[in-house]
Formats: sequence, structure tokens, C-alpha cells
Amino acid sequence: MRTATLGVVITAGLLLAGCSGTIPGNAQTTPPTASPSTSSGLSVPPVANPLDTTKFEQNPCDVLTKEQARELANLTTTKLDAEAPGGAICSWVDENHNDINFSLNRTGGLETLYRNHRSDDPGYFEPVPSVAGYPAVFADIQDGRGL
Repeated sequence: MRTATLGVVITAGLLLAGCSGTIPGNAQTTPPTASPSTSSGLSVPPVANPLDTTKFEQNPCDVLTKEQARELANLTTTKLDAEAPGGAICSWVDENHNDINFSLNRTGGLETLYRNHRSDDPGYFEPVPSVAGYPAVFADIQDGRGL
């Protein structure tokens, strides 16, 4: 039986700024600086308002309900690997044993993914259109999508 794995990494920054009190003076805005380039020549998309993903760090399977997973791709089984080296990983599997793996990159966010990507990597790295206004990347260290 053939199986295919699609590693999905959706990354969100974890830094949140909080303000308490006021400081006298005139506030000035600064336009965003250019996104840093990486060794692959890709530019890291800016994230204006990073998401707080802490509620999903221990169990990324909570990002989808069972109904949402079924609607998304007829995913019927959910498996959590809470001890994965880079952090917890959720796998959703369909009846044909195809699976989608999801984890949160908590160590540097998108910039780390872009910086570590090399054009000669055996895996894949595909920036995708924004998801609800946030940049996203499909990536894995091995490309098993055609298996």
C-alpha cells in the first residue's frame, strides 16, 4: 500500500509586546525594514502581529477539531508525538494512510526556517499564500509526497 506524508509547518512568532503606563512625547512610526535574505535567496516575509501559539505548544492537534480535520481532507485519525526533538508534532491520517504532520516552530519562527533552508536539501520548502493574513511554509527534511 502506498503512503504519502506531507509535512506542514506553520510558523507563528511568539513574541508579544505589552505596555503599562504612558511615556510623554510624540510617537513616531517606522516603516518595516526589508526582510532579511537567506542562503537560498528567499526573503523572509514580515509578520506585523505575531500570534500567541502557547496554547498549542504541548498539543498541536488542538489546532483542528475532529470535524475540521474530516472536512479538510477526510482525516480520520489523530496521533500526537509529544516527545519529538523539535517539539510536539500532530499527525492526522486518512483512511488510505496518507498523513499531514503539523508542528509549531518555536525557535526563531519563519526566519529560522528560511535561514536553514538550502536549495539542495533533499526535502521541500514551499512558501504558500498567507493563511488568515499570516505567512506560511510547507516544509519537510524529506520529500515523501510522491511515494
